[in-house]
Amino acid sequence: VRGARILHVATHAIMDARDPTRSRLLLARFAPDGTPVDGELRAGELGGLGLAAELVVLSACHSATGATVAGEGMLGLHHALLAAGVPHVIATLWSVQDDATARLMAAFYDQLGDDVHAAPRALRAAQRALRADPRYAAPYFWAGFVAYGDAD
Repeated sequence: VRGARILHVATHAIMDARDPTRSRLLLARFAPDGTPVDGELRAGELGGLGLAAELVVLSACHSATGATVAGEGMLGLHHALLAAGVPHVIATLWSVQDDATARLMAAFYDQLGDDVHAAPRALRAAQRALRADPRYAAPYFWAGFVAYGDAD
């Protein structure tokens, strides 16, 4: 993933409000050969990955939450990615529903095209599209995704 321009992570996240560096993404627990592995990617480890991604989408529940620190704001996975040099991050404020998220992400990537700097606009357009569908009109389905990073 080091050379990926866009990195989309759809998994589970665990936030640690007491120590934001311990917030983590849950990945595979076994290597391809069946050997057990740690399977957790902690916020404190993100800086050491050498990511070149211009956009990281954390399609994981609560991935934009964490510890509130005076003068810094909410520290968690999204903050760790920004601190690691990723200019654009999409993350979630609450538990997101799978079907609605799949629809939202399809619309997001349709809108995004090849311009990662358009991520906030693409997210907003995708949210409006989902909101227009009576099945997903409630903010619960679309408003939990937020864009962080460089403004265009």
